[in-house]
Amino acid sequence: MSEALQHIAALESNSHQALHTQLQKAQTKASELVVRNAALEEELKSYQAYMRDVVPQYKKQLQYMKQQLKVKASMHAMPAAPGSSGAAKGAEVDEFKLPQIK
Repeated sequence: MSEALQHIAALESNSHQALHTQLQKAQTKASELVVRNAALEEELKSYQAYMRDVVPQYKKQLQYMKQQLKVKASMHAMPAAPGSSGAAKGAEVDEFKLPQIK
């Protein structure tokens, strides 16, 4: 409590200087925040552009993989025809490949 009283006494005795110091600190803090805000806005723009590019690619890859799973499921559900090699058909589907999306 005595520190607070000493601080108040110092402010009262030198209020103009104290206000000037507080104003300088506030201006410095405001400048730092403006710079940080600008940097964060640029980072956000960059991230949004990245996501606009990447999300459609992942959606295409997911769609392709879902199609492969459906084919694989249908291949396992279908019995092999007599005289045909069911293993050859299954071998084509067993290996999952991602499409090359650019």
